[in-house]
Amino acid sequence: MILREVHKAEKFDGYSVIFTTAGLAKEQIVKIYFDKDLVEKAFQSLKGVTKLRPVRHWLYNRVIAHVFICYLSYLLLTLMRIKLEGMDITAPHALKELGTMYRVHMRGHAQGFQDNQSCHTNEETGEDIEGDRP
Repeated sequence: MILREVHKAEKFDGYSVIFTTAGLAKEQIVKIYFDKDLVEKAFQSLKGVTKLRPVRHWLYNRVIAHVFICYLSYLLLTLMRIKLEGMDITAPHALKELGTMYRVHMRGHAQGFQDNQSCHTNEETGEDIEGDRP
């Protein structure tokens, strides 16, 4: 009996129904639905890459500030994806690599020297790796 019901329902596999009471054209309804999916994927990216989490703010200015930070984060991620197109690195991987780097700038006025040094932390050993001097 159950197997018969499963086979009967299989003829609808792969189909979706979008229902609305709004008086919109079919094309508009489908576009709005898929635009929503785009926004959901954007927030999914933010949660994964930048580790932004939902924050429970109630004051208007704090809500606006939180949304602005989310917007800027997604903008940065999108711009990185565009700039890294064709390279052998993804935006999330680039952000991870940048998180292990730092720059040291030393200046000794009395001794008359100036030095710039870029460093990279090896994730496995935690040791600093000296980089090129610009």
